[in-house]
Amino acid sequence: MSGLVELRTVLLLGVIVFFGARLVRTPQNRALWALMIVLVLHFSSDQLQDLAYAAAANEVEAGGLAKLIQNIVLAAKLGGIAAFFLLSTGGPDARRRARWEVLPFLAGTIGMTAAMFSTPAPLRDHSFTSADMQVPGIASFYLIAGAYFIYITAVGAGWAWAYARESDHRLGLGLRVAAFGLACMFIASVLRAGFAVVRAFGGSVPPGLNRIGMTLLIIAQPAVITGLILGAVLTVIARASVWWRQRRQWRQLRPLWAHLHAVFPDDALDHQHQLTDSQERWAVSQIRRRWWRRVVEIRDGLVQLSPYLHAAGWDDALPPDNQAAILRTATEWRQQGATVERADTVPVAAPPRDDLAADLEQLLTLSRALAEQPRTAETA
Repeated sequence: MSGLVELRTVLLLGVIVFFGARLVRTPQNRALWALMIVLVLHFSSDQLQDLAYAAAANEVEAGGLAKLIQNIVLAAKLGGIAAFFLLSTGGPDARRRARWEVLPFLAGTIGMTAAMFSTPAPLRDHSFTSADMQVPGIASFYLIAGAYFIYITAVGAGWAWAYARESDHRLGLGLRVAAFGLACMFIASVLRAGFAVVRAFGGSVPPGLNRIGMTLLIIAQPAVITGLILGAVLTVIARASVWWRQRRQWRQLRPLWAHLHAVFPDDALDHQHQLTDSQERWAVSQIRRRWWRRVVEIRDGLVQLSPYLHAAGWDDALPPDNQAAILRTATEWRQQGATVERADTVPVAAPPRDDLAADLEQLLTLSRALAEQPRTAETA
């Protein structure tokens, strides 16, 4: 169990660092601010509660402080989660609505604090299952907390589900898990508020119903945080996969790009950021921009060289090795200033279907053939 707790802590810290880095780059992102507050509160909630227990042990009047802080922190987390979903949809209306959501939170916090300290000090260290709900301060505490939790989990679940429909399948999956957790907490809050009313009027609640409420709460909070983390983790994995694939393709295209760059050096899109072989090996930033630039420069070079390629016998149906040999011949003619009959430029190495993946595969095949040809010639 301790191993799972440590793994959860490390994972949560990693997510906090990830979103913290994004927040440094985009400090104006209000949705990220809300999410960071939620994650930091979740990470530090145990420590805050321990401090409250220590204060209560040293002062009789501080009894119930841990219970109060626990509920205020939970209210802040739920409010932050709801604000994150709302702000993620964007727009001035969302920001205005998020600011108004501070009022219910403040009302709930003030109400819980007043209810707690209106309760006689010896009765403040209560728990929901054993508290005497006929004491006005105790009943008020749970009813005020329950009212806010019912409200914020209802609107939060709705906003999470709406945001999930607008997101990609990876982020959407995490958001749906979070919405499920909020829905469980909504049901549990409704049940517990009802139980508090019944007990305040002298009634009793069957233990089985209490267990249902507790089970829903046990499921709810981890589901909400897991949903937020899951969406982030899946998105990071997807981005890392795309980054790694583009970096690999970028390097695989280098033989073809270098060959054409030697013929058309002035056509480079960015002269200030050309990389050496050793620099390219460890390039880790802006890979997508460099990847696009390399593809565009290669395609532009092939189009400019196309009159010489066709004069040298280019055919899209030829094997890659033959195409690489023709490319070398056309390059030599172009560098020697040879005149060819066909002066118009036409696409070469064109994909059989009109999409980027097919075009890229054609260029990769030609680049690999060009890289392997010198070794093949030496072997022959």
